[in-house]
Amino acid sequence: MNSRIVKLAGWMAAAMVSAATGTGIYAMAAANRSSHDSVTRQLALARATQPRVEWSQTQHTQAAELPVVQTSPIERPRPPVVTDKTEVVEITPPTDAELQAQLQADLNQRFPLVMIAWSQDGSLEASAFISHNRRHLHLWKESSLTEAGADAIVTAIARDHIMLDAAMPGHEGKRFDVKLTLPEAPALSREWAAPNMDNVPLPGTGGSYKPPR
Repeated sequence: MNSRIVKLAGWMAAAMVSAATGTGIYAMAAANRSSHDSVTRQLALARATQPRVEWSQTQHTQAAELPVVQTSPIERPRPPVVTDKTEVVEITPPTDAELQAQLQADLNQRFPLVMIAWSQDGSLEASAFISHNRRHLHLWKESSLTEAGADAIVTAIARDHIMLDAAMPGHEGKRFDVKLTLPEAPALSREWAAPNMDNVPLPGTGGSYKPPR
């Protein structure tokens, strides 16, 4: 038999099988679609014929009760009350007596009085020694402490203290009489009684006494 006829017969048989298979698949899909549509129509008809019930009619009409709020028996601190008012604090300026006491305490600390020298018969002018920056300053009446950093002038020298006319720093125009006192009773007293006392060494001062001319 001719090979061409055999090949043609095979192709025709395969085509027929494919056509039959496609037709079967289409028929099955159409049947399934028809069955699904029939079920969908039946469900829709059943829902349409059932009575409608509102959702609100299926709920309880009783109001819900909230749980009781439990409070602590201990009172909690309340937040501070914020006010718009600004409190004005009045600062009372110090009195002159307070300023004088403050200045006297400051000068006694800065310039402690070490020794006072005087003569028994008054022939020699009294003088005093104060300590400042590890040095001893020899003061007479009307001596100034400006070079030592204080606006003060010696106005009097007594047996146990000296008086200063001192300005109060930070208070312009305020000057007070300030007393520099010995920390305790002097253990040694010296009287200038000799007629010639030039260059007499003074204990603990590193200097010597030179009376004014």
